[in-house]
Amino acid sequence: MKKLIRTTITVPEHIYKQAKVKASLVQESFSAYVTEALYEKINQIINPPLEKKMDPQQTLGVFSFGIKKIPSRKKLYETHIQRKLGR
Repeated sequence: MKKLIRTTITVPEHIYKQAKVKASLVQESFSAYVTEALYEKINQIINPPLEKKMDPQQTLGVFSFGIKKIPSRKKLYETHIQRKLGR
């Protein structure tokens, strides 16, 4: 069993009333409702939601690789073959 701590907090009355009503709507104790809300808030800060995924080719510009334009796959393969064959 987890160790529980009893504490006193000060919140605006309207927030207290809203939380009390919402806790009763989901059939939870006020304590359980507040605990869950705190847990969600803490996890949101620790693990912020991921932003929109970016195209990997667009992110290459963020790093300083010295590459102006990304060559096509065909061009990369041709260059590789030329190096292998010693041309």
